[in-house]
Amino acid sequence: MTVIADDGLMADALSTAIFASGIDKGMGT
Repeated sequence: MTVIADDGLMADALSTAIFASGIDKGMGT
């Protein structure tokens, strides 16, 4: 994984997307 200046923001956006996706899958929607 390449470390960039906005890595923190990228990780936050990515984890948020994965979290939301996980909830959608968990609820079977």
